[in-house]
Amino acid sequence: MNEKIRQDFPLYKEVPGIIYVDSACVALKPIQVIEAMNEYYYKFPACAARSNHKLGDLATNKVADSRKTLAKFINAKEQEIIFTRNTTESINLISHTLKLDGTVLTTDKEHNSNLIPWLKLAKEGKITHKAIETKEGKFSMESYEKLLQEGNVQLVAINHISNMDGIENPVKEITKLAHDNNALVMVDGAQSAPHIEVNVKKLDIDFYACSGHKMLGPSGTGMLYGKKELLEKLDTFILGGETVKESWIDKYELEDLPFRFEGGLQNYAGIYGMAAAAKYLQKIGLSKVEEHSKNITRKLREMLADFNVDILNPEGTGITSIIPKKMKIHELNLLLSNNNIMTRSGTHCVHSWFNKHDLPGSVRFSTYLYNTEEEVEKIAEIFDKQLKELL
Repeated sequence: MNEKIRQDFPLYKEVPGIIYVDSACVALKPIQVIEAMNEYYYKFPACAARSNHKLGDLATNKVADSRKTLAKFINAKEQEIIFTRNTTESINLISHTLKLDGTVLTTDKEHNSNLIPWLKLAKEGKITHKAIETKEGKFSMESYEKLLQEGNVQLVAINHISNMDGIENPVKEITKLAHDNNALVMVDGAQSAPHIEVNVKKLDIDFYACSGHKMLGPSGTGMLYGKKELLEKLDTFILGGETVKESWIDKYELEDLPFRFEGGLQNYAGIYGMAAAAKYLQKIGLSKVEEHSKNITRKLREMLADFNVDILNPEGTGITSIIPKKMKIHELNLLLSNNNIMTRSGTHCVHSWFNKHDLPGSVRFSTYLYNTEEEVEKIAEIFDKQLKELL
């Protein structure tokens, strides 16, 4: 990546010297995304699908174009893309509408958004939940195969790339084994959509969820992919305006896919912004984004290894989590912030993994396409001159 790309991000002009390494939480927004959102508010701030006038037609066409763009982004069909607010809502849509009465498998290193919905169903006695082990941060095929052999597995719900350590799960192999055992697969793609090329057809996954705010898009945006034949069988989640073709006092007729799942007025500006983010990433090339993220992460990890910290992940894309051996994680996070280095401290919504290993959390550096080697060198300088004796 080069300086030209950094010029697309207004934060670097508004706050000179800032080093933003919290992209696993929220990515920065390029001007192209901001302009796409502003276009809606300036030029056609109207209701899509329902208002049959010029402005409404423009809004409707923009939504359709955005759906087409985002479908292409992951190699799906347009009717297989459902707009949501984020990955969390997408996963909850599945947990509320997929008819389950057997076993759901997750890993022992899932974000709360891909754990709590299944624990709730288990608590209500509707399903059985079991956790696939990870060993040294990596998915254990041995543990997975053992759980599949126990039988009655209906759904395997896993992250594609961990938001805690950036380690990628072998989704294609996981999916094949699941399908061989008559189980469906749902993938939490919150961290993979921003960093790697995702082809849902090649992976053969059944459901895929991701958020706009982690892939350069606006907050409050996300999407759920589902195979058309599976979406047709799902129950509905949120009903109301735009989810039905017709209604009477005693019955209703559901809309076609995907509209039956998109109740109420949508975040039109956000949808356009998310599509603009997908276009931006495609123009650069996800393979280049992935290569850059891995290079920056490796250099950052090599630098941090020289200090008195434990590094949780030996590898991974875009994320390096550390635990200082002497000082508290939140103290380190605050000192870094005071030096214009924006990290995140805590358990990163993976409380279950940290509790399992009796760890307090970590300080997470999450890098992206706008981070540079010079920033890594600046972080090293701060560690060496100000933090070395405290760690």
